[in-house]
Amino acid sequence: MDTLNAQPMYHSPAIHAVYARVRQLAHLASDAADHLIDAVDLLDHTRAGLPVELGDGFLAVVTEQEARRGAGRCFSLVASLTALGSSDALATAELFAVERRHRGFVPEYRPPALSPTQDTALRAVARGDVAITSGKPYLRREDLRVSISTIRAWRAAAW
Repeated sequence: MDTLNAQPMYHSPAIHAVYARVRQLAHLASDAADHLIDAVDLLDHTRAGLPVELGDGFLAVVTEQEARRGAGRCFSLVASLTALGSSDALATAELFAVERRHRGFVPEYRPPALSPTQDTALRAVARGDVAITSGKPYLRREDLRVSISTIRAWRAAAW
C-alpha cells in the first residue's frame, strides 16, 4: 500500500478498485501465511513429541499421521485462499497501468515492446500457469505453449 500511496495520481473509481483489490490480496496472503505457519508448527511439534492445541484450548500429543492430515487441511485452505490471487493480481496491475496511462502518466523506463507470443506467455507466467523446472517450462494448461527461448529473451531484456 505504501508504494501505491507514494504514487501521484487522481483517485478515480478505477484506482479505488485497485486499492480495494490490493488490500484484499494482502489479507488473503496474510491468512494463507498464517495457515502455512500453523502446518509447520503442527508438524514440528509432532516430531518433537510436544502437545498441540486441538481446539478450545485442549492440548494433546498427536501421531505423525494425524499431524500430516492436519497439515493437509492447512494446505487445502491455503490453496483455496490463493487460487485466484495471481489472476487477480495481474488484472489489478493491468487496471492500474491502463488508468495511469489514461491520466497521462508515462513511466521513465519503457521496456521494449513484446511480441504477441511473448505477451501471451508473460501473462501466463504472471497468472502462475507456467513455472521453470529443470531449465524447462512446465505448463499447467495444455493449450498453452511457452518456449524456453521466449523466457530467455525476457531475462536478457531485463538485465
